[in-house]
Amino acid sequence: SGAMDELDLYQLLAENISDVVSMTEGEGQISWVSPSVETLLGWPAGEVISHQFRDYIVPEDLAILEESLARILLGETVQFELRMVNRDGNVRWTEIVSHQVDLPGRGRARIAVWRDVNDAVESRNSLEQSRHDFQRVAENASDVVIQTDARGRIDWVAPSVTAVLGWRSVDVLGKSILEFIAPSDAARAEA
Repeated sequence: SGAMDELDLYQLLAENISDVVSMTEGEGQISWVSPSVETLLGWPAGEVISHQFRDYIVPEDLAILEESLARILLGETVQFELRMVNRDGNVRWTEIVSHQVDLPGRGRARIAVWRDVNDAVESRNSLEQSRHDFQRVAENASDVVIQTDARGRIDWVAPSVTAVLGWRSVDVLGKSILEFIAPSDAARAEA
């Protein structure tokens, strides 16, 4: 009776978490999925069961799935991001953490936790695009543009440093910006 109570508790937990929990068997057929799949994909769990996991993946991301599956089958726990298509045709970035388990009397299966990370991925992509745009503008500026880390070490400099100051970019990277300040201005720059 105690084992049954524990099993009921696990099922209760799996059915009430916001992340999606799934089990796939064989060639990737979903044999169990938590009800939270309806929040993520828009389909009730009963309609997702017996479908292939790959049916919900954006075709361009199937290579990510295949590479991850190969690692899972080697016994690794794998974490990856890919885009999934929901019932309305909208695409959401989803993080998957998956590993392989042995099911007594049934063979091997893959357990996965799916988490909606769309907002985080879009923010990260937007930040990367902004950084790329800034760098493109700075590389074409006639002024010297320098980026330092928190300690004042130069981690990026515009190519204009050569024309304006005579230094090659490679010669200033990693050095403290204070090394390039005139001695008469050192105290003020340090402050």
